[in-house]
Order: sequence, then structure tokens, then C-alpha cells
Amino acid sequence: MILDEPLANLDEKNAKAIESQLLSIKDRTLVIISHQFSLGNVDKLDEVIEFE
Repeated sequence: MILDEPLANLDEKNAKAIESQLLSIKDRTLVIISHQFSLGNVDKLDEVIEFE
């Protein structure tokens, strides 16, 4: 699944709810393009690629 800015234009409560749901998906590959994904959840990700 490829998600481009899935948290854009969401309030904090809903962004956290969506983020939690995305992180709970198992046995699937997710590619998430985002500038606002919580760094507090980095340990739950298999790989992070950062572009500057």
C-alpha cells in the first residue's frame, strides 16, 4: 500500500488514530510518504528513508 501524506489536514486526535491503525497493520508492506509522522513511533517501523 502506498500512502501519500495520509495524515495531512487531520486534527491531532484523528491523525494519531490513523497513525495507530497504520502501525497495527501486519504482513503488508506500507510505503508512507509524510513530513509529519511521529518520531516516537520510529521503533515500530522496519525501515525509514529520509530525504532532505
